[in-house]
Amino acid sequence: MSRPTEGPGRGAYGLRLLDAADADQPLVGSADRWLLEADPSWPAWEIAYERVGEGWADLVEEFDADRAVLRAQPDGRLTLVRAAQRATLALAEPLTAEGLVHPYLATTAAFAGHWLGRSTFHGGSFALEGRVWGLLGDQEAGKSTTLMALHSIGVPVVSDDLVVVEDRRVLGGPRCLDLRRSTAEWFGVGRPLGRIGRRERWRVDLPMLEGPLPIAGWVVLAWSEELAIRQLDAAGRLGALATNRAVQAPGATPPQFLELAGLPTLLFARPSERSVLKSALEQLLDRLVEIAALDRV
Repeated sequence: MSRPTEGPGRGAYGLRLLDAADADQPLVGSADRWLLEADPSWPAWEIAYERVGEGWADLVEEFDADRAVLRAQPDGRLTLVRAAQRATLALAEPLTAEGLVHPYLATTAAFAGHWLGRSTFHGGSFALEGRVWGLLGDQEAGKSTTLMALHSIGVPVVSDDLVVVEDRRVLGGPRCLDLRRSTAEWFGVGRPLGRIGRRERWRVDLPMLEGPLPIAGWVVLAWSEELAIRQLDAAGRLGALATNRAVQAPGATPPQFLELAGLPTLLFARPSERSVLKSALEQLLDRLVEIAALDRV
């Protein structure tokens, strides 16, 4: 990441990212390898970093139409100023390029996206036949493991950690996927990064993407003793999207919420054993292809 003098620069989630010229501390390393070529229409957001000796254990988070003050795990603060289009991370540890692109960038993109009129959801996403499916689930639902499994069979991963939708198109995230130790060891992949944020991470680089793609629908993860793939009714669709809103604050309902909740949404309940994941995913993908074909009729 840099401050380009010409050209579109680099970014992710529909934001063009710039190093703040007056930052208290420099970013350690370059994030460009994980960032997309920014579209000229993407708004520029400055990223600043402050090194602090202590965090804010008792920080009270704030959010309104102009400013957000949020906890940056495990013990720091993220301040977003809408008018200045600036995000300032205050951490007790150096801010590395690896840490910026994941996990810290997602929070900036979630709130900036909300202010820009975009819809933002906690989750990941993948592309199938030229359209994108959002992947939703609880914190321990296995989103990153599922995305890694999809990547391993050649299905493009569009984003990990955040789904940003604008005009029914999904804006791509950083080109990396972070795994826990057990998942990295199971697949035999991942570069160890040590502890960033709340946990240790093993990183897998992803191929670059070609432009935003239209959203097809949603997949909601759940655990079950038996494989079950079924479409959710209206109440289930609304509940899944409401639970996974990235900005959970009064008056912060994502734009186009009802429209996005009207898209096909499948519950993907599967056993926790990784040995059955590939066959379960193949059945899921077959079902998604069928739904997409019917939707085009």
